[in-house]
Amino acid sequence: MTQTISELLEAAADRALPVVRGIDDGQLDRRTPCAEYDVRALVNHLFQVVVNFQALAAREEADFSQEPDFVTGDWRGRFGAETARLVEAWGVPGA
Repeated sequence: MTQTISELLEAAADRALPVVRGIDDGQLDRRTPCAEYDVRALVNHLFQVVVNFQALAAREEADFSQEPDFVTGDWRGRFGAETARLVEAWGVPGA
């Protein structure tokens, strides 16, 4: 059975959410296997991809050149909300 993009994104979000929610603020400056990113930079990168792919689903322009800091306030909860919006955006016919 072929899965839709929305279904694939939902499966990816289901795996990513517990990992992201499990990150303690004290871990944000830790290294990752990718030399370019510490944990904060990697989470920001994930946010950037999620937000920009929402725009792409709506056939809007996406700007991957900006590097905003999404890791503020309730960023864990916001990541869950943004991934839910991403899944919904790609579930719209024509996306």
